[in-house]
Amino acid sequence: MRQPEPVTVPDPATVDGGDPTAVAVAALTAAYSFDTAHDASSADAMDRAQTWLAAPYDSSAYDLDGLRQDVERDWERWSQHQAFASINGIEPHTTDVDTPDTATRAERRFYVRMTPIGRDAWNGPLVEHQWFAFLERASAGDPWRVVGLQTPLAHR
Repeated sequence: MRQPEPVTVPDPATVDGGDPTAVAVAALTAAYSFDTAHDASSADAMDRAQTWLAAPYDSSAYDLDGLRQDVERDWERWSQHQAFASINGIEPHTTDVDTPDTATRAERRFYVRMTPIGRDAWNGPLVEHQWFAFLERASAGDPWRVVGLQTPLAHR
């Protein structure tokens, strides 16, 4: 059985900026890249997500600061175990009533499952969040940027 590993943040040069799903997944992957062995705090993961965001991660357009605070509350315990976030899945979720993409606006919905894993074999509880990603670009030739990233409070 393969051991879980810390999240690898995508290289921005390898993410297809013309694909709104790829941009949203890259931003969420980076946002969940917590690693107490290398990060001073949970804010470091948010800094890594900033590449794909149109505004600072702690602006009201994003619920990322709430995610950061949730992890920061447990940071000391995670640190005792040299824990990192292991992403179990970032799954797109579609419905029949989804808003269709336009040339400059797109919306995506994802479920993200993450487990804190200690390098000493400690495991934290599975966390599942639902995210709504809102993306825009100036024109069809420009790369997508995440302009909103929201999660219902029940999922955080």
